[in-house]
Amino acid sequence: QSRLGSALHRLPATALRNGAKSIPALGLIALLWHFSLVREQLKRALCELAGREQQGASVALQQQGINVFICSSLVGGTGRGMLIDVAYQVRDLFSELGTQADFCHITGLGFLPQAFPGIPATNLNANAGSSLQQIDHLMVHGNFRARYPDGRTVQHREAPFDLFYVLDGVDERGRTWPGIHEL
Repeated sequence: QSRLGSALHRLPATALRNGAKSIPALGLIALLWHFSLVREQLKRALCELAGREQQGASVALQQQGINVFICSSLVGGTGRGMLIDVAYQVRDLFSELGTQADFCHITGLGFLPQAFPGIPATNLNANAGSSLQQIDHLMVHGNFRARYPDGRTVQHREAPFDLFYVLDGVDERGRTWPGIHEL
């Protein structure tokens, strides 16, 4: 209720077995519903990566930090609804690494409507525009704050991503890719 406000009561009754049906709020609900599991998996993966760096000088010379890539559609519901929160969860977990966190980076990769040929465009463009506005705002201003089901509050002044790229279905030569798998 605190995250979705009145939008919570306007959401359709649906099961999330096949995605969030272009409704980002359903993607956020899915993340919140499984928050403890998601956070634990992220923490385990980052701890494993951080441990590899501390195994010896030769490994430490090859890697200066952890690079996390978060890829998501900007036009749908599931990934789009949890993209920002996942980035800030990773950033929050980075802060637990101490000085090693200074060498950790988060790169976002978002897919625009043209990356999904053949998908009905009902909400694709509106979701993409909304996604880009939200990401732009946070990249420029930061100041994210959210409370999660386990009682944890995550608050960061910095941007969610160190870099954020967008891809659509057309490459630099103007060639259209036939689908998301080829892209």
